[in-house]
Amino acid sequence: MMSGRLLLIALLAGGVGCASLPDNQHAEHSYGLVAGPEAKLSQFVLDKIPADQRQSGVALLDDGTDAFVARMALASVAEKSIDAQYYIWHDDVTGNLLINELINAADRGVRVRLLVDDINLSSANDEGLAMIASHPLVSVRIFNPFSRRANKYSQMVTRFGDVTRRMHNKSFVVDGRISIIGGRNIGDEYFGANSQLEFADLDVLSIGPVVADVSSVYDLYWNSPLAYPIELLRPQSFEEETMLKKREALTTFVQQQKRSEFADKVRASELLSKMLESSFDFASGEVELLYDLPEKISSNRDRTELHLSNGLDRYIQAVKEEFLIVSPYFVPTDEGIDFLLGLEKRGVDVKIVTNSLASSDVSIVHAGYKLSRKKLLRGGVDLYEVKADLAPTVKLDKSSFGSSKASLHAKTFALDRASLFVGSLNLDPRSFNENTEIGMLIRSAELAQELGVWFDKELAPVAYTLRWDEQENGIQWLDITSDAVTTYDYDPGTSWWLRRWVDFLSLFPIESQL
Repeated sequence: MMSGRLLLIALLAGGVGCASLPDNQHAEHSYGLVAGPEAKLSQFVLDKIPADQRQSGVALLDDGTDAFVARMALASVAEKSIDAQYYIWHDDVTGNLLINELINAADRGVRVRLLVDDINLSSANDEGLAMIASHPLVSVRIFNPFSRRANKYSQMVTRFGDVTRRMHNKSFVVDGRISIIGGRNIGDEYFGANSQLEFADLDVLSIGPVVADVSSVYDLYWNSPLAYPIELLRPQSFEEETMLKKREALTTFVQQQKRSEFADKVRASELLSKMLESSFDFASGEVELLYDLPEKISSNRDRTELHLSNGLDRYIQAVKEEFLIVSPYFVPTDEGIDFLLGLEKRGVDVKIVTNSLASSDVSIVHAGYKLSRKKLLRGGVDLYEVKADLAPTVKLDKSSFGSSKASLHAKTFALDRASLFVGSLNLDPRSFNENTEIGMLIRSAELAQELGVWFDKELAPVAYTLRWDEQENGIQWLDITSDAVTTYDYDPGTSWWLRRWVDFLSLFPIESQL
């Protein structure tokens, strides 16, 4: 039974959470633009594109600084269009540097479209985005917005199942010639610019036929009835003097950042050197873009024809020898556990890397995951959990962690070391049933084997190896170093209180929202 206090809160929330959204029927449709063959990026791409027209060129961006450099460099040479789509765009150093580069591109005559999910936006963000959109060549849309007339948190209650379903996609398309998709949002922790937290993440930079597919999917989301022009949500006009002051402040901020420690990392970027020397190379392979349709957000969850997983399933079902999984948020559900154990029974070696409780940035997700460990370990699945206290000298997929806490955020897996998936998809119910996602299935043994080699040779120093102890009827965590093996019988690096809190959370039937 609901207590009096909870009932009052729910009634109050219901009273302020019913405001409707503005009419979005007349939002103008627009579509991706492709730069002509004379454009700089066109010439770069045409020089690198695989001879086989069925194949695309792909390169993994596993270093945060390089991933930032790639986006900045592409925006700086854009001549026709920039289309950016993100779940989160932080108002921080890297977020503002990229916004500045987008505005600079618009000043050169480049059309800029920016599509951002509403989960993390505040009224201050609205004002900033509305100001950016006042540029004649910049358009900003907000996906699945909360009403601006009611408290956002109250709407989590009154519009549960509506606003709790989000656009989790991350894509960046420049001149219709080159794209970046993957796990990274826009923010300092994704690009090695946050001293407190750094995410180990993965993107894929692509050229060739798959870029047209990424652009087409962007258009589906941009022209969706769920994508609201910012001016509809925040009708506001700005005085020219106000605009000039804001632009001057942004320019001053950018100049100040040129003397920062992060700027030194950018200048030392290996990717930047390769770009300047025109020595950047792509692997080649056939690439299939897998994606959720935007209607997934507003449709029944059993309409799997709208889901990315519908296309992905046939590839996973066909795996014969090895399934290597990297997923920061791993909540397999009973159905998923049975599937993975079924793979093991037919001789497939299943290995999974996810966050430890200490490294996870979302402890409630760990509450859903911890319930699956016993069955998976006893069924033969290999489990590894990333350490939170990675030393600056330890490398994970070439990324160097200098922050006080490292957390896994990459979403990738390899099938028989012949194909590699990279995208925004976590292996949890929220990604499969609630949010929209995007990813690439890349048929490249070269790239798939890179992940395999990382599992074979580089995983042990950065992750705990889990095993089931039949005598103790419990899990053991092995910290394997070159000098010794240390064994724990509890989640390493965590307090008693945190472990009890996660135990408490695991009692609730919240798996579908994780």
